[in-house]
Amino acid sequence: MTTGTNKLTYGPFKDIPANQAEPLTIHFENNTPFCAVTQLTRSIRVSPWTGSISINNEVKVKHVGAKLKGSFSRLDYQRDPTNGASSVRNFGAELPRTARDVYFRDGIGYRVPSSEFLNEPVSGNNHRLSIPFSDYLYDGMFVEEALVKITLPAGASNIEVKGPVNYERLKDEVEFSYLDVIGMPVLVFKKNNLVREHLDKPLVIRYNYSKMYMLQEPLLLLTAAIGLLIILIVQRFHPNKT
Repeated sequence: MTTGTNKLTYGPFKDIPANQAEPLTIHFENNTPFCAVTQLTRSIRVSPWTGSISINNEVKVKHVGAKLKGSFSRLDYQRDPTNGASSVRNFGAELPRTARDVYFRDGIGYRVPSSEFLNEPVSGNNHRLSIPFSDYLYDGMFVEEALVKITLPAGASNIEVKGPVNYERLKDEVEFSYLDVIGMPVLVFKKNNLVREHLDKPLVIRYNYSKMYMLQEPLLLLTAAIGLLIILIVQRFHPNKT
């Protein structure tokens, strides 16, 4: 056996009997900070009102690399840069160039113009949404379990889904907002053991949506205002007799 900087070379071997095998054990040191996203919840909402798509990523990250030996001392960690070689010192999330209103607390969220991922027809009602299954939140990202929810506008119909990864589609949900009558369809997807090759590939969703549905809430408010006005007029000219 010969050794190099990061390579072991065995052999050459001669006169080896058929089906001959021996176990090989290699011990080495690796202080790379191995992080795994144990759970990723990604919420995507398409808003025809604002012409934008809101995206929120909530992640639970666990260090699955070298374990801490002994107790943790923040003083020693900050004083000596050689300490904590396998620690995670920062995250570098890759967001779309058009992302705006970025916020980060326990999750990372932002808005992008609808045109970034959504193809809207000049005429007709056919829409095509093509959006990555997840953002790339840090270098070497590995996701153990991902749950993705995509909320389409109220009134979306004839929904078709196509994706390159073997995801599991869960039961669709319905979400109601202010003044909604029919609710917004929510598509729910689940996938385990994701790496960057999976995250970069988009989910493609086609659906029909008429912008006439955008008149639903204003008409509802207008009807309520007219009804209230009629009641006030009736009460003014026909007061209750005591």
